[in-house]
Amino acid sequence: MINSRKLYLAVITIFCITHVNAIHSIDSERIDLDLPSTDSQSQKSRMRKTEGKKQEKASTYKDFTYEKLEVEKTKRTEQQDYSTAIKYAEQMIKKCLPDDPNYVVKVSALLLEIADLLFKDSQYLKASQRYAEFAALNPGSDQIEYALYRAIESSSFCLNIADRDQTKTEETLALADSFLKQDHFTTYASQVNAIRHTCLTRLIESELSICSFYMRRQRLQSAEKRIMSIRLNESYKAILEVSAPLAQEILMLENTLEEKKSLLQQQTKHIQLVENKRTKKMAERF
Repeated sequence: MINSRKLYLAVITIFCITHVNAIHSIDSERIDLDLPSTDSQSQKSRMRKTEGKKQEKASTYKDFTYEKLEVEKTKRTEQQDYSTAIKYAEQMIKKCLPDDPNYVVKVSALLLEIADLLFKDSQYLKASQRYAEFAALNPGSDQIEYALYRAIESSSFCLNIADRDQTKTEETLALADSFLKQDHFTTYASQVNAIRHTCLTRLIESELSICSFYMRRQRLQSAEKRIMSIRLNESYKAILEVSAPLAQEILMLENTLEEKKSLLQQQTKHIQLVENKRTKKMAERF
């Protein structure tokens, strides 16, 4: 009985070992079939991507020569495609070599041309900056008066309305005053004077707008100080002398201010009288 049991266990053990080896052999064959070797040259050739030719990188304006950029810039300018012409001109500056004897002349001319193109394209803020850049880099140029005038004119197109921030107005006024101090700048003096007049008018309108705001908030003392500063400003005086609407507006504000001050005084007196009567009655009761 014991021998039979041992024999039975031995048969079972042999069967399991044989069965496992058979399964392993089958799996190995299956793996070999499913995952063929990629080491062979033929397999690598089949796996290599061969469809189509490699596309070449498209050429852009950045790859153009200086001469081609100049031709394209001129063509775009004639077509009034100013934004594209500006790109070509800026790329031309990058193509200029510092060791070129005409480097400064070329770059300066392109800076001024870019500023003109920006002005034509109504990009006035950028145009003003480019004109100023040209003037700073070429103080001895025969185009300096033109560049400064254009910088002032471009800046004048960026002014805010009276009830907005007036920083740009003050900057433009400072540029105009600086320009007019140059006695040899005569070609554009009348245009700059007109811009200066516009700036001063806008600043007065802004001051009057602030005064009206103060009076609506019953800040009468602040409003009075603003009006006084307008009256004492010599530049404002010259504008008020020739601008009837502004002179009338400031006069109306002064009259309104006096009325409000008078009404406030009356109210203060009335309150004081009521307070005195109340105090007197309280004293009589005790």
